Amino acid sequence: MTDLILQIGVSKLGISIGLASVAWLAQRRLDRPHVSHLLWLLVLGTLVVPSVVSVPVPGLGASEPVTVVGLATTSAPDGTMSLTPFLMEYGKAGLVWFWLLGTVCVLSWSLFLTLRFHHGATAASKPASPELQQLASELAGKLGLASIPTIHTTSAHLSPMVWWIGGTARVLLPADLI
Repeated sequence: MTDLILQIGVSKLGISIGLASVAWLAQRRLDRPHVSHLLWLLVLGTLVVPSVVSVPVPGLGASEPVTVVGLATTSAPDGTMSLTPFLMEYGKAGLVWFWLLGTVCVLSWSLFLTLRFHHGATAASKPASPELQQLASELAGKLGLASIPTIHTTSAHLSPMVWWIGGTARVLLPADLI
């Protein structure tokens, strides 16, 4: 099972690094933001979508690459890569646990930053004036929106944005813009 997880992880890493290199070069060389955006979405899709294509990884106990399609898997018999018995027994499992720990750390840090931004945006914002709220209601009616987000002005230096983290959505507008 660890061989399969490592095969999937290394395959996704290799493919996404290749696609990210192409996306980065396109972003630097082309003056077409939509092409660059689509290439970066392709990189994200490669990391999120289950593996369909596999890259052979030497030393993971398979002489042929493991191909994963949905939940069905096939693999070849054990390879001939010589590693010490300790690494054969514990190294791959340790690598998988390290990978999972890294994933939990990244997700936890992202959640922390999101909540910190939310509390900062909430503290630095206040409801907009009734005139601006009325203008937003008229615009929402013309657009056919079922619910109208509340408009808030903020003293923070940020771009206008829609912010939602449960509850109702807010439109944050910098006070300097108004």
